[in-house]
Amino acid sequence: MSSRSSAVAILVELKFLANHNKEKLDKITEAMKQFKDRRMYELYQAIYLHLKGISMTAIADILNWDRMTVSSYIHTHNDGGLTALQWDHLSGAPSRLTKGMRDPLSSTMWSISPLPRSV
Repeated sequence: MSSRSSAVAILVELKFLANHNKEKLDKITEAMKQFKDRRMYELYQAIYLHLKGISMTAIADILNWDRMTVSSYIHTHNDGGLTALQWDHLSGAPSRLTKGMRDPLSSTMWSISPLPRSV
């Protein structure tokens, strides 16, 4: 295969991918317009950039996230679409505190008054 036919094949594939992702990109763009929450906007932005062909490492650098976080969100989107990306479905890292540790800590934090500001 000549270099010209290779280039044509690559362009045809890129055009197919662009058309295939257009519907997904439109959905993500619309969702990004609806959210005021910065974190949710960034999450949709990560998916948008990935659909545009940006690498997970580059997306992580742009958003100042860990690459594995970006990867996790992209895989979640691929498996379940936009509805799978709602915050009630995103668990994050498991808590390192047990319920027995959290309850006393929570009550202590709610019962103490803040330190006075020094002038």
